[in-house]
Amino acid sequence: MNIFGKDFIDALMETIKKLLKKAVKEIIEEINDEEKFLLNRKEISEAIGCDVNVFDENYRYKPGFPYHMKGSQEAWNKKEVFEYLHNNKLTK
Repeated sequence: MNIFGKDFIDALMETIKKLLKKAVKEIIEEINDEEKFLLNRKEISEAIGCDVNVFDENYRYKPGFPYHMKGSQEAWNKKEVFEYLHNNKLTK
């Protein structure tokens, strides 16, 4: 014997279905947004205010310089790069 009526169960199922769809949509949007945060070589060079060759010579190959792989290409998260630069700044 079911203490809940069919209408209640149907409404509950519909509510759960809507909530799940919303949650999945938000997760997909979050994943897509993370991809947007990864910059290519030219974009990260512009973000830190230098030429791509200066970026390569002075930053790109330093030990610990943060990067990600986007497919087969290197990509950089602006926040991580600025954090690295802040933590590794040169002082006199």
